[in-house]
Amino acid sequence: MFSIVTPVYNTDPDLLAEMVDSVVHQTERSWELLLVDDRSPSEATRAALGRLAPTDPRIRSIRREVNGRISEATNTGVAAASGEFVLLLDHDDTLVPHALARIAAELTAHPETDYLYTDEDKIAEDGSALGEFRKPDWSPSRLLGQMYTSHASVVRRSVLERVGLLRSGFDGSQDHDLVLRVVEVAREVRHVPEVLYRWRAVAGSTAIDVRAKDYAWDAGVRAVQDALDRRGLHATAGHGGLPGTYRLDWSQQDIGPVSVVVTIDGVQTTGGPLTDGTTSGVVDAVRSIIDGAAGVELEFVVVHGQETPRAELDALEALGRPVVRVLADPRGAASAARNLGSAHASFPTLVFLDDTVRARSDAFLHDLVGPLSRSGVGATGAHSIDAEDRIRDAGFRYALTPYRRPYTGRALDDAGEGNALYVDREVSAVASNALAISAATFRAVGGFNEDLSGDAADLDLGRKLTSTGLQSVWLAYARVQDLRSTLPADPSDAELGILLARWGDTADDPFIG
Repeated sequence: MFSIVTPVYNTDPDLLAEMVDSVVHQTERSWELLLVDDRSPSEATRAALGRLAPTDPRIRSIRREVNGRISEATNTGVAAASGEFVLLLDHDDTLVPHALARIAAELTAHPETDYLYTDEDKIAEDGSALGEFRKPDWSPSRLLGQMYTSHASVVRRSVLERVGLLRSGFDGSQDHDLVLRVVEVAREVRHVPEVLYRWRAVAGSTAIDVRAKDYAWDAGVRAVQDALDRRGLHATAGHGGLPGTYRLDWSQQDIGPVSVVVTIDGVQTTGGPLTDGTTSGVVDAVRSIIDGAAGVELEFVVVHGQETPRAELDALEALGRPVVRVLADPRGAASAARNLGSAHASFPTLVFLDDTVRARSDAFLHDLVGPLSRSGVGATGAHSIDAEDRIRDAGFRYALTPYRRPYTGRALDDAGEGNALYVDREVSAVASNALAISAATFRAVGGFNEDLSGDAADLDLGRKLTSTGLQSVWLAYARVQDLRSTLPADPSDAELGILLARWGDTADDPFIG
């Protein structure tokens, strides 16, 4: 069933033996191990291959005539493979004993799977554990932001051959480039949420510090850009805030005309006063969007109450942009106000914005709206920080509680689990204080549930999108600051009851590793 392909180059004989031993002792017996010596000059490595290969008839040692580096060596192994699936195993890493059995069970249960990945951990040279990486389920946005699937990666061999195997021009990030191409044709992508692969952290390894191989980071930028170009997306890939992460710049994307629905906090929500003691700053909110939306046709639909200062509403008219003022029922929740505002919007893309929010990144509107052009993206949400520059909103989790804000209150430079706070990624829901969605999608799912408010309404919208096959994406680099002094109140028991009755409970969230 499995062809395990391992390029070998000057490998420490003891580590090579450990790797081979981890394969030989798999509880699943349907495998072959292809050891591809990329013309190692080390006599010790060559001698170890000569000793190890004859120990099991399923092990084959192949010596290349010329050194081709990792991509060419891997391709040599794939060309000699006979298994239905190819598992890529580095020459000094190991598999846990039941890894292949667990993967085989998943593939049998889901026969249309063309690509599968598992969780992993890192081990020191002495074999001690350094930490686990519990990965999210299939997250295409995150794969554009980092090679998160990594080890173990299992690909149907016919799919590998279809996409053209590994490309030497991406050495260092050759696996990232490969998987970006594989998932474009894969019928199904599966995640096994269990640590089945042990990644050896040795000196000079990216398992210790991805900066050890800066060329790999540069190759990753090229791999992501190539994927964007193949998919017809007008975004530019660049280095992210941490090594091994990538940022997408959407400033060249034509996002079309946008309706910005601004809800005035002092009337419609219960988030508390602003840090300067006021309750409304709609002119500043609108101006911050205009400043980050060069060349975009905009209209602003401002939902306000009777007590909103007349001078502030008049100031909106002086901004030189179309402004539609909508008087809301002060008894209504923010959900009702947002739905009311959307009904008065005339453009195909909606951005919901609280008047307490200020855009804090260049080309903010492009970066918020641009990802909606990607297949499967239903809504996007901004990276929201509070007045003290701590994380306010970084995507919501729908789980046993039944929800939580997993990163609220953390320092702005906190990386999160697996660098989650430095990459765009799918989440169960995004915060509506700065949210983009197409008007057609918003109407199709019925807008916000007016029986819910705050986080509960946002989570409900996220679940509605998921039920139609669309996802919510949190954007690491589309940044806003929310000047409210407090977070929204926790959902009431009645609101939690509505969520649980409609969507049920869940043991864990698929998108938070």
